[in-house]
Amino acid sequence: MRSRVVNNDATCQNRRIYMSKTVENSFDIALRELEEIVASLEQGETPLEELMQKYEHGVKLHAHCQKVLRDAELRIEQLRSAANGAEFVPLSGDAADVNT
Repeated sequence: MRSRVVNNDATCQNRRIYMSKTVENSFDIALRELEEIVASLEQGETPLEELMQKYEHGVKLHAHCQKVLRDAELRIEQLRSAANGAEFVPLSGDAADVNT
């Protein structure tokens, strides 16, 4: 027997909250890890090969954090524009936000 998927407003709202928290958690985790890498590198006792690996990983974490922040800034600008009467155009993946 198949189960039926219902996509009502509550389900969409829960999905948005989950996705928002996932991005927020991923940002917080990445930022915390980046801070740990910086602290480790600042101690100056890391062997060169490990230092290079940590630096490379830090660059990737920094890029991830920058993307999350840019997306947040864009969303704020869209919400601000919508509040001033402009049409709200959701970011990709936010199609469920149109009805809120």
